[in-house]
Amino acid sequence: MIKSLAIVAVFVGLGLGRANPAHAGFDEGLAAAQRGDFAAALREWKPLAEKGHAGALFNLGLMYADGRGVARNDEWAVSLFRQAAELDHAYAQMNLAVAYKTGKGVKQDNAESVKWFRKVAEKGHSGAQFNLAIAYLKGLGVKRDPAQAAEWFAKAADKGLNIAQYNLGRAYETGDGVPKDEVQALKWYGLAAITFPPGAGRDAAAAARNNLSSNMEKPQAREAEAQVRSWIRRHSAKSKRK
Repeated sequence: MIKSLAIVAVFVGLGLGRANPAHAGFDEGLAAAQRGDFAAALREWKPLAEKGHAGALFNLGLMYADGRGVARNDEWAVSLFRQAAELDHAYAQMNLAVAYKTGKGVKQDNAESVKWFRKVAEKGHSGAQFNLAIAYLKGLGVKRDPAQAAEWFAKAADKGLNIAQYNLGRAYETGDGVPKDEVQALKWYGLAAITFPPGAGRDAAAAARNNLSSNMEKPQAREAEAQVRSWIRRHSAKSKRK
């Protein structure tokens, strides 16, 4: 199993979820941060954050988490992320989930981590879907449920998340949470071997694909290859429509 956590570390506008009404100064702060003028960003965002602007709260949280323009303070970063998360800011919810998962800036709490990952996963965020799947697979903060894990892996895998594709392939190969299906396993390993960038992830996916295909009947292997091509065509068409 390949596993990882993802944290949003880029300054953003209103982000996913419910947006605040426009506030003068937010875009100016964003432009200042993007050019590296964090003192100016702080001047713009701090008053907005005090008024409950979710985007300003989130971006200030990033500044404190990374020590950009302010002294690094993980606890205060988490407090800001929490305030934005409670206003339905999905990126803040994601970062709060990761904080609870890792215990960075807050006491480690898998159940709280799952709570916030779920909110973002239900909005369609593939990274949150993957992390929620890992929680179900390992029984971290929830009762172990391989079927739920496979369901969330599948949602993220279909969005093209390579690490979810690999783990879904493993689920199908072992029959953990889904009926054992070597064609599906080979399909998802094959896609992961394509979508991973060069490195350890791609190597692991390619090794799993090659090991499985070497022991399969040729018609099964050809069916898996056809499904890989079909998935790629379907997603390429979606990308062109966007």
